[in-house]
Amino acid sequence: MSAERVFPLDIDAVKAYGVDRWRTEFFWPVSDHEFISWSMAIEARIRDAIATHPGDIGTAFLIACELPVVMGQLLHAHAVVDRVRALGHTPMWNPGSLWYGTLFDDATRVVKPTPIIRVRPRWLAPAVQAKRWGRAIIANATAQKCAARIRGRRTVSYGVAGGLLDEHLVRSSDWVTICYEDTVPLAPVISPSVRHAIHVAAQTFTDACLSTIFSMGARCDALLRAALERSVVEHLICAHGELLRMRHQCSRTPIARVALTAATPYGQRALAIAVRERSGHVTTAAHGGFTGLFATPMPSRAELTLSDTYVTYTEGSAELCRRIYQRHPPLVPNVVSIVAGRSSAYARLRREFVVVPTPDDVQKVMIIGFPQTMERKYTSAATLGLQQLDFELRIIDALRDGGFRVIYKVHPDRITEVQGIFDDRAEVITEDFRTSHRLGDAFFFGSMRTTAFPIALCTNKPIVAVLMDEEPSVPFADALALLERRCAILHGHADGHNRVAFDRTALRDALASARERASDTAFFDRYLA
Repeated sequence: MSAERVFPLDIDAVKAYGVDRWRTEFFWPVSDHEFISWSMAIEARIRDAIATHPGDIGTAFLIACELPVVMGQLLHAHAVVDRVRALGHTPMWNPGSLWYGTLFDDATRVVKPTPIIRVRPRWLAPAVQAKRWGRAIIANATAQKCAARIRGRRTVSYGVAGGLLDEHLVRSSDWVTICYEDTVPLAPVISPSVRHAIHVAAQTFTDACLSTIFSMGARCDALLRAALERSVVEHLICAHGELLRMRHQCSRTPIARVALTAATPYGQRALAIAVRERSGHVTTAAHGGFTGLFATPMPSRAELTLSDTYVTYTEGSAELCRRIYQRHPPLVPNVVSIVAGRSSAYARLRREFVVVPTPDDVQKVMIIGFPQTMERKYTSAATLGLQQLDFELRIIDALRDGGFRVIYKVHPDRITEVQGIFDDRAEVITEDFRTSHRLGDAFFFGSMRTTAFPIALCTNKPIVAVLMDEEPSVPFADALALLERRCAILHGHADGHNRVAFDRTALRDALASARERASDTAFFDRYLA
């Protein structure tokens, strides 16, 4: 960094410091390998805690599946600040910054936070209520469904579904009752004895995690230890509260079958457990175009742990998910049926999109923007927001130097954060990708793990996608081979400064070869439609 020795740690700080100045000096002091190793070590301790704690405490650990994410982020943030200060730099962040704001309050230089627009609770919006009613009508609009209601055969759908799960519910023979977070009563009070047991378990768990992390060379002080233990306590109390709430709901209204959008939110995990405690059946479904391409442990610690049936798009994607189940066992022993849902959603999009032919000449390249969050996902490489920001800016430079016009498609959840960064470098668009895809001649994905990627596969347009050499959840070889028939894969790697390095010549060649692959549908046909 420069003579002022200031080190921005979040996107607000980057803006205040100056984007051009920041990018010429950028490096990151903690590697992907370190962060991923710490987080995976914590996940192993989670498995131990579930197995060794009896009764509801072990169940709370099972529900608190986000603990490896939270604790890994705190370890990462502490290591970043520790190393930045050791180098003589002054860390700079938004005072409300996730992780840094949680750990520290003594930064000598802070910046004004990006304003966050608060919305009214969803249940207050008439449009939301109308959408809910419409969803219920569509789910039950057959005589067979009405007959099922008379017979008392019912499936409860909990949460905002859409996509594959809604298709599955419409095809089922059950009457569908749809519930939402705001329709379930609040949790009963947690007893003092259970709170005490949670505090004791949190202390033991934190000690076990830190013992493992110490052996891997990480540092910890009293500040970090207190933050870690406090986070464990908060998550376990939240998890136990959700379990009490869902048990109470199931005692008031017995549920024989429940369908969940995902088994990651604590309320949905708790409901799955409460239903299965009463011998009920839990169905979850893939969402966002997850086909099982990457051998990630995420489904195994979520849906595959708490489901009786897991629905995915096609028999091909079901086979990939069965491999994930074998490679990454669930957090507790669980027999789950992984089935093809015969989804038509992406097939409908493809029929709509293929009327636009493959362009004869690629002039406009659309970059699909990465979400600028403080989260750093430990199941994939190069997912730190500032790493991707630095990478995207260099990709834009390379494309413009190659004579291409660049369109930057902002991630819909992070429009405010990137304001003012890309405007003088690219044409910036915020419209939904389902409509804005027409503006680009080709697409560039810095990460394939986005809901826009399977939508892009529905088009006839060239696609270049990045695959990091350090990727911990490697793609299955046969699925990747089919994907490479459709997309050009640009390989990236972390350089000595933990920046995403790529070859400009390889980027140019990838764009040229991507056009030749644009009409291949082998991956799409096997895994999406």
